[in-house]
Amino acid sequence: GDQYIETTNTETFHIFQIGLNSNVILPKEQFVTATGNTTIHGLLTLKSPSSSGASASFIDNGTIGGIGEMIAERYITGLQWHEVSAPIINTDVTSALFTRSNPSGNYNANFYWYDETKDLDSNPLTEPADPFDNNYLVPGWTYAHNGEGGGDVNLSENQGYMFYSDMDQLIEFQGTPATGNFEVTGMSWTNNDPDDDGDSKPNLYDGWHLVGNPYPSS
Repeated sequence: GDQYIETTNTETFHIFQIGLNSNVILPKEQFVTATGNTTIHGLLTLKSPSSSGASASFIDNGTIGGIGEMIAERYITGLQWHEVSAPIINTDVTSALFTRSNPSGNYNANFYWYDETKDLDSNPLTEPADPFDNNYLVPGWTYAHNGEGGGDVNLSENQGYMFYSDMDQLIEFQGTPATGNFEVTGMSWTNNDPDDDGDSKPNLYDGWHLVGNPYPSS
């Protein structure tokens, strides 16, 4: 059956176990840390608020095993941009979770990753503007999908994404929770927009990346 963990702030467990056919629910604004072994044979559900407030957070400082899964909710407020990433390691988590989940049933193309290699002003010898204006980074945002008629794209570990929806909606990540150490490698720095005005300020337009939080924690 369903079991709820209610805490006043943060609850710490040394051994955290969920049995078969059990659903342990961590409500919004509840925080759990496991310092030892975590075993999930049932379902661990991390709830998200439907408006303001923090989502439930689960931090493991040991190991995670078992045959069960985790559901991590992420409430998306409509008409706003959101930075998102996947807190699970399933290879079948794809862009469809965002592009094909709009409550209206319409395809939503507003799902992007940032491509640092893009030349922001289409001229490799110049920079877009001085002083720095982050609006000039817009050309670097690239679709993280292949369109409504194309195949869905697997979400990458550590990769951050930008998502915009015209409606409120709830995103549910379901699968094996990410655990352990993750290395962020292959961070490029492409000199496409060098400082061209002779001042001593560094080039601020190249080298941008959006790195995601790979864990089911706030």
